[in-house]
Amino acid sequence: MQEKSKYVRNLTIGAVTGGLIAGGIQLALIDKKPFINDYIDTYRVTTDTTIRTTEGLTKLKPTTQYLTEEELKDTNEVEVKSYTQAGDNYDVEAYGFSNGSLTDEEITTKQNQFENGTSLSTITNYDNHDEYQVEARELPYNYKNILEEINIKTINYNSVITVRESNKANLEDTAFWILGTASGIYIGFVGGYLVSEQSSKVKKKLK
Repeated sequence: MQEKSKYVRNLTIGAVTGGLIAGGIQLALIDKKPFINDYIDTYRVTTDTTIRTTEGLTKLKPTTQYLTEEELKDTNEVEVKSYTQAGDNYDVEAYGFSNGSLTDEEITTKQNQFENGTSLSTITNYDNHDEYQVEARELPYNYKNILEEINIKTINYNSVITVRESNKANLEDTAFWILGTASGIYIGFVGGYLVSEQSSKVKKKLK
């Protein structure tokens, strides 16, 4: 009975210690905390869009959005899209240049190349490529009979607003923390078991 009690005690101590260490380390080192919607910085991103339709070039009104540092990592600084109509849908091929991969001069050159009708030159040395379909009726009115599109994003790191992260992001942070803590509990549990086994073997040898 006493032996079983020591087993339970060692297992409990190991599991609790492992969980506290794993959970505590995460809380200390990771900026995003579980269970609460953290405040995060977002940066102003302005997108300038030029489209080419069967009627010629059109520069659209710039759009503004605020993106987090993580989102900026996945943002294309320049993106060129080619539209091919297939029935009621458009097949779209997008060629992207990741944030920071181009100089200001190179961005200006690509804009000029697009406007001069040499989009094949524009997509030279692209970083990533994506293909997808869009329904014709989902395209804005300006995109009627569209052939190509270029998007150029300008990030203003001096224009920062602080926002609460989304519930989805918070759930992901919480799930990650729980998983890490559970791993610590499991490792501590196993450690407690091994200590108990070793202690039991030592006692048997002494007897």
